[in-house]
Amino acid sequence: MACDSGDIVPKSDSGNKKIVATVSFTHVETIPAVRERKLAFMSYTQPGDEQPNRIHVITSAQEGTPTELSLTQVPDDTRQVVLALVDQDNQIIYPFFEKEINSSSDRVDLGAVTVNLIAYDRVQKQLFNQSCLDCHSGGNLSRGLNLGEGQSYRAIVNVESKVPGMPIVKPGDAEGSLMVKQLTDYDTGSFHTTLTTLKDNDITLLKAWISGGAPVN
Repeated sequence: MACDSGDIVPKSDSGNKKIVATVSFTHVETIPAVRERKLAFMSYTQPGDEQPNRIHVITSAQEGTPTELSLTQVPDDTRQVVLALVDQDNQIIYPFFEKEINSSSDRVDLGAVTVNLIAYDRVQKQLFNQSCLDCHSGGNLSRGLNLGEGQSYRAIVNVESKVPGMPIVKPGDAEGSLMVKQLTDYDTGSFHTTLTTLKDNDITLLKAWISGGAPVN
């Protein structure tokens, strides 16, 4: 695993606590490698704080292999740990897990955790919410397509498109899904390929989710 602590520890903010978790990741090809999308293990003084007090950025991992993530010099008053996809300002896009911390021990072991990196809720939060809702939610439904939360799955999976024989999302077949074609094929003339909010990792995630059978969980 490659990682980068990503933080500077102020002298006035240092502590003696170490927090560890043993995490097994699936679908590691979807771990982002750009500053606009980061996979981060973070601690917070209080749940809901604007910024973490410590952050450990994960840039790669071995598929299914238990990996120890750690945060060091954590302030003693830390009350929450989160593993999440975050943006360049460390704002949470999608949380994979959240744990409350109440131990006064210098070492807190969160135990073993398995994280599925292609959860559909991540597709919703990372791709649709970031890049699609202006035209595909609420009362503004371009081509009648609703990609809003709670609506998007049934609007795209195994739903026929304007292209005969090419559903919007065809489970198990990313290249046979119109959504992938619209977002990646410049020859279609689609403006979707020029969206500034759309990142390479968003496409990687979408393809991996579809290739994995487009699960709803």
